[in-house]
Parts: sequence; structure tokens; C-alpha cells
Amino acid sequence: MSATEIEYTRGTTASTQIVRRDLMTGGEQVIRPPGEVPSGFGGLAYAWSRDGKTLVYLASVDPIPASGCPCPGNSIHLVSGGTERVLGYFGEIPGRGFSAHGGDQVTALFSPSGSKFVAVDTISGSAQIAEAKSLRVYSFDGRPLLETNGTLPVWVGETLLFRGCRFENPACVKRWDGGSVTTVLSAVQWDDPAISVGTQLVAFSRWDGGCLGCVVLYDAGANTTKNLGTLRSRPMWASRTVIWWSEEERCDYPSCLAPAPTVPTDRMYAYDLNSGSETLLPVSFAYDVWPRG
Repeated sequence: MSATEIEYTRGTTASTQIVRRDLMTGGEQVIRPPGEVPSGFGGLAYAWSRDGKTLVYLASVDPIPASGCPCPGNSIHLVSGGTERVLGYFGEIPGRGFSAHGGDQVTALFSPSGSKFVAVDTISGSAQIAEAKSLRVYSFDGRPLLETNGTLPVWVGETLLFRGCRFENPACVKRWDGGSVTTVLSAVQWDDPAISVGTQLVAFSRWDGGCLGCVVLYDAGANTTKNLGTLRSRPMWASRTVIWWSEEERCDYPSCLAPAPTVPTDRMYAYDLNSGSETLLPVSFAYDVWPRG
């Protein structure tokens, strides 16, 4: 959130809390509203508006039935002006498996201006998951603007990019700027997209026939891509010219049981876009960096 505060979720026995922690004093505050909410399937996803007065979160409305699944899925909650509304429901949790880098995600993100937000839930949905419409965009006041199948969104200004063709192989990258949805990158399955703030540059991990474990730079303005490194993943921007990323190593069955061609090591590097050089970082894993870009 800032140089002195971070915010995160913490699960309890029956609910999930949004917790704000002062890095200087170590003090914690459970944020309200909603404070505690029912635990969402796939973890509680939430986002604040730029002024910190409006909260969007995804969570189950009802507890999981005692008899087990099918289970209640996530709903989209909007909290503003002391009022909470449920804007939409993604559907019940289906009985299905998961695959590495398959794009499963539960998230909520405001656009840079705060005029709209996107909510994604690929976990909830009917048994026919192609009908789940996993990506929804709403205006700041809760009006629906877009409903489609997609995952792993990132805002480039007020334009939304996301992985589309989710039920096709290979996937693709689509673009929505308020009109129709268009395909900007075909036969590309992206993961972990991260925007360099104030630019049109998106770094992402690529997992498809073109590359199994690459970090790619996409210029949304020029609609061009550049491969930055192989056996690398999870890019995050430390500045407008420096990317942090994780190292990957080959993973072959049966010596490795992970259902993926590579697995992350315990090493992270800083990559300089200008020089093309890498520097080993003194951390093995990072969730986020601040300030972003």
C-alpha cells in the first residue's frame, strides 16, 4: 500500500480477514467493512478504489454444505458509502481437476482511473465450465460492462488485456477498451502479466508450444513482443527498466512429480531492460514490490 503499510488477507476458522499492518510499529488492524467475510473459494480476492472508500471483494455468500460439494461459488460484492451489494454470482464450484499454468484465478482489479473494475473467477462455475463467463467488468457504481470467458487480466491504462480462448489450445491474448473484444496475440498462453506503471509495457510468463518457461515483454502500443529470458517466470516490475523474476529448472517425470515441464528454484534475479544483464537477488521468493514501476 505504501512505504510504511501493507495489507493482506488472513484466514480464520470460519472466515477471512482483511488485515492492515504498520511496518514501523508492527501493529495490525482488521479493516472494516467488511472486516470478516466468509472464506472465498480460491482465497479472498479484493481491491480498493483509488480513494480507498470503495471495496470490491469476491467471496462465498453461504457456507459450504455439510454434505460437501457441489459447493456455493463466489459472488461479487461492492461496498461503498456504507452499503454492500452483490453484483453477480459466478456459479457453483464444479468437480474438476486443475492443471499447472492453466490460468485458474480469483481476483479483482480496479482500472488506473478507478472508473471501472474487473472481477475474475475461473474456480466457480457450472459443470459446463465453458459457460461460466469467468471474467466480468463493472463500472465504479456497479453497472455491468462486459461478461466473457477470460482470465489473468491486466489494465494498460483503461484498456483491459487478458488471456482469452481459455477453452482452446493454444490460448490467446485479448483486448477490451470499452467496445468489442479483439484478439491481439494468437497462439500465446500468458501467465503472471505485470504492467509497468505509466507505460504500455507488459511482462508475462509464457507457457505454450512456443516456450515452456519464458518471460516476454509485450508492447501494447506497438503490439509487439520480445523474449527476455528462458527458464524464467513470475515477472514483477521493480522500476520502469528493471524486472524481478524467478528462475525455473527442467522437471521431468518421474524424477519430478509436479504436473509441469519446469519448477521454480529458490533463486530470483533482477533483469535490466537497458543492459540485458541479470543480478542475483538476496531473496528466494517475492509476492509484490512497492512502488510498482
